[in-house]
Formats: sequence, structure tokens, C-alpha cells
Amino acid sequence: MAVAIKFRRRRLLQYAAWIIVLGMGLSTLMLHHRGLNWTKRLSALSGDVNAGEDTTFAMPQPTRTVPMHLAADKELEKITTSESTNTRTTSTFEESASKLPTTISNTISNTTTTSTALIRVKCFPHNSDRWIRETKDSNNDAGMTADLIDTLLEGPKYFKKLSAVFQETICHDQSPLKQIAKQSPSVPLEQRVEEWYQRFFYLALHWKFHQPALTEYQARKQCQNDENLLPQLQHFQNRHSIRNFDFECRDAKFVVSPIGHIGFGAFINTQVCLTILIALRTGRIPIFTIQSIYPWQKDKVDPWLLAPTNCDRKDLQCYFMPMTPCALLLDDIRNATRYGSTSAEQRWLRTRMDIPEEMKRDLVVAVNSGLQSKGQETSEVRSIVADIVQQLMDEWIKQQKEASEKEELWSKEDWEAMELAKLWIIEKAREDTTGLLRQFYVYFLRLNPQYKAVLSGRMSELIPQDFQPSNTVGVAIRGSDKCKKESTCLPFPRYMELMSDVVHPALDNPSLRPRLIMTTEDPAIFNESLPYTLNASFPFQFLVNDQDNMQGSGFPKDFRDQGETTIVSTMTALLLHLSAGQVYLNCCSNFHSVIRNLITAQCGAQRHGNSFIYSHLSNATLTEKSDWGATPLHTVAHCLNEEGVVPRRFRICCGWYKKDAICDEIWEEHLQNREDFMQKIEKKKIG
Repeated sequence: MAVAIKFRRRRLLQYAAWIIVLGMGLSTLMLHHRGLNWTKRLSALSGDVNAGEDTTFAMPQPTRTVPMHLAADKELEKITTSESTNTRTTSTFEESASKLPTTISNTISNTTTTSTALIRVKCFPHNSDRWIRETKDSNNDAGMTADLIDTLLEGPKYFKKLSAVFQETICHDQSPLKQIAKQSPSVPLEQRVEEWYQRFFYLALHWKFHQPALTEYQARKQCQNDENLLPQLQHFQNRHSIRNFDFECRDAKFVVSPIGHIGFGAFINTQVCLTILIALRTGRIPIFTIQSIYPWQKDKVDPWLLAPTNCDRKDLQCYFMPMTPCALLLDDIRNATRYGSTSAEQRWLRTRMDIPEEMKRDLVVAVNSGLQSKGQETSEVRSIVADIVQQLMDEWIKQQKEASEKEELWSKEDWEAMELAKLWIIEKAREDTTGLLRQFYVYFLRLNPQYKAVLSGRMSELIPQDFQPSNTVGVAIRGSDKCKKESTCLPFPRYMELMSDVVHPALDNPSLRPRLIMTTEDPAIFNESLPYTLNASFPFQFLVNDQDNMQGSGFPKDFRDQGETTIVSTMTALLLHLSAGQVYLNCCSNFHSVIRNLITAQCGAQRHGNSFIYSHLSNATLTEKSDWGATPLHTVAHCLNEEGVVPRRFRICCGWYKKDAICDEIWEEHLQNREDFMQKIEKKKIG
């Protein structure tokens, strides 16, 4: 009996639920009908309805919009077609929305409450449904303000914003690259031309890798500026895990490179530079990832060894800006077409900077992270680079010449320099990509907002108020593993002899006691420097980073538990040397080579006189200038491994260079000294 009663109660509850659902459905239809009648009556008051229709004015009833929005979402999910991996659908939300039932579509358009569907149409009209729904390899937007994002995406289009674009680089504030303000007419013409030569290459890279996201950004920006839409926009982005610096870039294709576990300097000199060259050659956007894309990788991710422990991403964006605002889907990365797994494929990539023809339609092509060799320039790469820069310059110069306020922004001398730089780049880039390659380093090493603040604070602690770059010398000393096979190394006292006997007398004001910035990764070298820092008779006063962790090795696996302190120490050393008027380097070291490339890219506090500015100039417009080359060159970066830079006693030789007579002798001396040193250590152990 009890069971029967319980069954009847359950059946009655079911009937009641059905009646409620049916009633809600009928109510919704009636309310919608009243809403349509209300619209007609409003139209009638303004004379827009046909004669004979009911124009009685009546208060409209509130429309239940939430059920309709949910219904709209469900209908969209039904309509959306599945898309194959590594390809992109051509349908957008606008096309899908057009297929909605008329009732739902009208409700969305007529409702006063902002719906998910409306946000989708207004704020993300250029995105595919698949990209909205699926998991993305999102960019790190922590600390990115709306102004910063606007500068990154729209800044390169306008001369007014160029200064803000260059402020995001690691360059010294007094560097020629950042000094875009109106200059004195007394500045030599060749300096102006060479500075614009460097700037245009940087801006061409920046524009190339950001422009594919511009249309999406502009649509989203309109929604962000609408107070009524902003809350719903933020909710939509949170719901679909779309960060503020995530864009689909539907018209772009990509080359993905897993981050290699090699030294930081070696990683930049080889893998970064080669991947960017391949991207330019193939018309793609470069992305560096920790996602596993090769069958032998057991885990889904392969974290970067130098990533900080408090950064869940474990990739380059823990410290640096994203290479591009484009955010790929994780499935597209993991299922990317792979190339570069064999030595023959890697040789093709290094010599051609290209991918096979059959892969060029693929959305994502992944190149092997084992690419540890530098690329080789080709005429095709140089031609592509020149075309990219020329198109960009043409657009800028035309836009600025049409601007009425141009005379307030730029002097006549600046305009002349830009026109000459344009002609020169077109000519020179087709025979030498040196200018472009140097700007790879400037572009890649843009610190993210968090670590930009960290490094700024560190430099404020280290640099005294009376610091003068012109009265400062830097010496970067590489020791530890570099001295085994890759390079000869000078004893520390000989470095000090070079500073006191050669460098100091050649300074403009040798009577003053200039500062000496000394950096090293080797604790033994740092200990040897201590007596000199306390010696008041030594002609230099030392400036060192006393918080440097001096990891004692160039191999990340040897100090993976010190990732954050190592990168912060490395970047601090780099910034210190960019502050010096002269820097002496061992360019057999990849990291020292990075410093040199940044300085010669006009990223340092002092202008580096590049000798290439006067060579290979055949254009009559350039060579007819009477004062061309009148200003003597001031060299900032000096590589001790290059012939003629310093006397033989201070010469360094790299292990992979073809040994000449001098380097044969230097290597013999180096190996003998090293053997003697090792014997002394063994005797101490025995004793």
C-alpha cells in the first residue's frame, strides 16, 4: 500500500513538472508575441505601420531573456560543424548565427540585456567557433595594461607611438634606438641614416608578428570601450579562457619550435635566430613552446629548465614578452607537421630556411628543437626581408607625409634621413642581412612587465647617481666550461693588465678614475678580483653585481634549481654592459656575442660606430653627400678574439675557428697552462 502511494505521488510530481514546463514555454511565446506587438505600436507612433493595424499604446510586458540565451547557445552548438586538426574552418560566428531559428535570432537582437550571443557577434566576429571553444596555448598577459596592448598592436603604425614601442625593448634609455625625439641639425647625416636603418628593421619584425591580430583587436577594443558591454565581455573571455593578449590570427600560419635545453646565449644565437629566419622565409609567425610534439617525449609538456618555480607556464614568457599575440590551439601544436628530425632535414633548414612544398599549406609546422647551428643567408631570404621592410616604410612615410602636424613631430633633417635610410635598406638588405639579424636580439629580449620592473629595480640599486656611460668600461669574463675546448682564456691578472695598460690610457679623460663593470659566471674569477677592488692605486673603481649567483657553468641542467636567479643575473649583466661606453668581450661565448649584437644594434648607452655604414654604397643619392663618413667611428663593443683589436698578449682564440699561426701558438700556450694548473690541483689534493 505504501509503495502504491509513493508511486502515485511521484507520478503527480511528474505531471506537475510537465505542466510547469509547458506553461513556461507558452508564457515565453506570449511574451515574445507581446514584445513584437509593442515594437509595431512604437513604429505606428512614428508613422511606420500600415493603415488599419492596431496602434493602441500599451505598456510592454518584460521579456524572459535568459531562457532564450541558453537556447541560442544550444542551437549554436548544434550548428557548429566539427573542424579537422591543423586546418581552419571558413565559417565565423556571424554565419552560424544566421542559421538560428528566427524566434531566437530576433530575441537576441531585440533584447535589452547583453547576451552571450551578442558579445560573440560584436566582439569576436573574426574568430572561428573552434578557436573560441577549444583549449588555447594562451599568452602571458600579466601586468599588460590596455595602453601597453594598444602600443604593441597599433604602435608601429604611427610615428607618434614609436617612442612607446621602443620603450618596451631592453635597450638603454639613452640608446640611439630609443632616442626618436627631434634631433639637432648638427647630428651627422650618416648617424641619422644608420639609426633609422636599425629602427626600421626592428619595427618591420614587430609589425610582421603583430599585424595578423590587428583586426580582431580592433573589434574587441570597441567592446572594451563600451561600459555596457565590458562586464559581459569579461565574462565571455573568462568562460572560454581567452586572455587579453590572445588572438586567433586566422590569416596567419605558424612555425613552432620547442624550447631547447641548451645555454641561454646559445639558444638565442642558434635556435631563436634560425626559427625567426625560417618564419620570415616561409611567411609564418614564430612561436616557442614547451608543448611536446615528438613521439619520444613521454609527457605532454617539456618545461624550460630556466623557468622560475613560481611560474606555472614554465616557458619563455615567464620572463619575456610573447613573440606574437597569436595564440594557437594546443591540439594544433601537438598535431603539427614535423620537420627537422634528421640531419638532412636540419641541413635543409639551415641552408634554405624553408620547408618542403607539400607542407606549405599546413597551418602549423614544428621544427626540431635540436637546431643548434646558425642559419646561412640566401639571396631569397634577403629579398624577402627587403620587401617586408620596404612595404612597411612606404606605408609609414606616406601616412606621415599626409599628416598636417608632421612638421611638429619631425625635423627636415629627420625626414631626409628616413628617405635615405629607405633607399639604403632596399639596396643593402638584398646583399647583407646583418642589420636585421641584430634586431632579432632586440625583439626577442623584451622583458614582460613583471621582470621589467624587477630588472629596473636591480639596476637602480647598482647604478650610482653620478654614473656616466662615457666614463665607464665593461669587461665580461667567461670562465668555467668555456675554457676547456671552446676558447682560450686569459688569466684574470692579464685582464687587469689590459685594462690598466691599454684601455685606461686611451680614454678621453684618463686622469679621472673611471668605473669598471666586471661580470663573470665563474666564482673563482670573482674571488680573484677582490684584491683589485680594494686597491686604491688601481686606475678603475669596480662596479659589480654582488647579487649575481655566478652559476659556474653554461649548461642549464647544472643549475636548473637556480633558474630565476640565473636569468635575472644574466639579464642584469647584459644591462650593465649596455650602460658602458666601451665593452671588452670574449665573443667565442654565445652570451658575449648576444651583448655585442645588442650594442651594434644601437641598443647601448653609447652610439656604436658600425663600419658597414660606409661600405657597399652604390646609390648616387647616398654617395654624393660631401660630409659622408666625415665623423670618426667610435667602437663600443670589442671582441678579444678578433684580429687587430688588442695586442697579441691579450688575444683570445675560439676552438672552432680555422687556426692561423698566431692562434696555433695561443692554443699551445693555453693547453700547457691548463695542464700546469690541473697538476697543481692534484698536488694539493695529495698533500
